[in-house]
Amino acid sequence: VHGEQIQKMASQTIKEFDAALQKIENIIAQGRASGSTVHHQQKTSAGPPPPPPPSLPTNLPTLSSSSQQQSNTGGSMSADLLNEINQGRDILKKLKPAGTTQVEHKEKPLNEVQKKETNKAAQPVVQKDPKRYLEKDTWKIENFIGDHSIVIEEQDISMRNAVQINDCQDCTVTINGKLKAIVLSNCKKVNVIFDKVVSNVECILCKKIQVLCRISCPSMNIDQCTDVRICLDQEKNCDLYSCNTNELNIAFRDESGDLAKDYSVPNQLVTKWNEDKKKFTTEPNLMFF
Repeated sequence: VHGEQIQKMASQTIKEFDAALQKIENIIAQGRASGSTVHHQQKTSAGPPPPPPPSLPTNLPTLSSSSQQQSNTGGSMSADLLNEINQGRDILKKLKPAGTTQVEHKEKPLNEVQKKETNKAAQPVVQKDPKRYLEKDTWKIENFIGDHSIVIEEQDISMRNAVQINDCQDCTVTINGKLKAIVLSNCKKVNVIFDKVVSNVECILCKKIQVLCRISCPSMNIDQCTDVRICLDQEKNCDLYSCNTNELNIAFRDESGDLAKDYSVPNQLVTKWNEDKKKFTTEPNLMFF
């Protein structure tokens, strides 16, 4: 019923529009006829000119034949639209299902990505062969797993040699004698025991490692590591530098010769304004220690 009312209103509007258009065309025809008559009288008689022809109303629009055709087509389009609305759910019957080629084209990239991910997950991890060799002045220990008998004797190293331990897991490395430096990189569950280091010990990207210094070590650098324990057996003069490291602890022997309680290195800092120094100062946050 509501659709029929809308259709009647639309048809009534179109009829009123056609009547207004007919009035405008009649007025234009009358104006042209009166204009030609006045022009003919001016030529034949020398008397006073007749009054000018009546002017067109300003509130009525002037439309051409093309606009009339557009209005007719607009009326037919609105009627078609109303008919489609009145169809209700039957209009869904005109919809065409998507072709199988279009669906496959959209799903193909996602399937390719899933296949690549499954192929990567299915590939087994290739275990590299363990290596221990001397390259120039650096001893390199690589890819050892579950070996707790890795030892470098004192006669095999000197103060100009360094030891680099890479990609080892669940191992113990013992270094006897004095050497230049020690570097641990990407190791997990590795214990390193050494006598004396002249330069420094550096740990990078390691997890659950323990470093035991029997005699002395001037400094240690711990970078991006987790769960690191440093044990100082004799000398405690060791500068420890840490960056992006969690669970860093230091143990040392007390006067009785026993290992004292571990000291936890704070990994949080607090910055405050110092009124005496007139500047900001940064200190470790000891709230959780």
